Amino acid sequence: MPRRSDVGEIIAHNNTFDTIIEPRILQDYQMKIKAVKTCKISRVVVGLSLLFLSLCASAKADATSLPPSILATKTITFCSAMTQPPFEFYDKKLKPEGVDIEMGELLASQLGLSVKWINVPFAGVIPALLAKHCDAVLSGLNITPNRLQMVDMVPYRFAGSTVLLKAGAPKLPGVEALTGKKVAVVTGTAASLVLSQTNDALLKEGKSPITLVTFSDNATALQQLQFGQVDAFGVAYETATYYDQIDPGQFEFGVPIFHKVRDGIAVRKDDTGLRLALASALSAVMKNNSYNTIYQKWHIGFDVLN
Repeated sequence: MPRRSDVGEIIAHNNTFDTIIEPRILQDYQMKIKAVKTCKISRVVVGLSLLFLSLCASAKADATSLPPSILATKTITFCSAMTQPPFEFYDKKLKPEGVDIEMGELLASQLGLSVKWINVPFAGVIPALLAKHCDAVLSGLNITPNRLQMVDMVPYRFAGSTVLLKAGAPKLPGVEALTGKKVAVVTGTAASLVLSQTNDALLKEGKSPITLVTFSDNATALQQLQFGQVDAFGVAYETATYYDQIDPGQFEFGVPIFHKVRDGIAVRKDDTGLRLALASALSAVMKNNSYNTIYQKWHIGFDVLN
């Protein structure tokens, strides 16, 4: 687990992020989730706290390393898949909203920049970055060895995965119990990766594999579960919690969190200056507590880096 002072160094030295976390760490993570669930924080109070912190914080990030193109326009452009509540999604007025949206705005403000958002399907965010359609990706990207071969990443939170079932369905002893079942997943997500790995284990044991039905976004995958077209939906724990909150009683959490990884902000490998600036901004907002405030506001304080 990175220390706060290590944020800018992880990219250079850590390229072996495990996808399955040891039980002790996972237990700690689940305890954090339980603690957050018992403490609902008023969005009004949190909003006022954010305003107070932004006014009182004197430390600013180092923006001197920003690329000339960003310095010239005073704007940073993020690619993001706006179909992943509570991380990034469109509100009723088609305005970007969510944890990552607020985080992007917060980091940009530390660097004296405004933000432009580009909506890209999740599977296409890294290709869009490499094609220079945006300066960085802020979209809940897990840090994996494969991704680190293509881009550099600044770790900024933890994330977990789970399996949603229709209300009334029995709990599962583990993801292996999905053998022979149809499970919806979004292309390129952690859940799709872990369930694919589960299939490898099931086949070695001579059991029927899970039939993975892939979709480009969470909303479509969730509809397939609601309509009974699939038996389960493999999804980020935070997204599952969001859906359960807005439509209570419609779903069951089939398993506890079975996957915990770090998410990172992705930048092109030749954009060292931008990576350093974002790492500096992240360090600043962690120190003045505005980072924590965003996660508490959205009731996912268990995701913060320690």
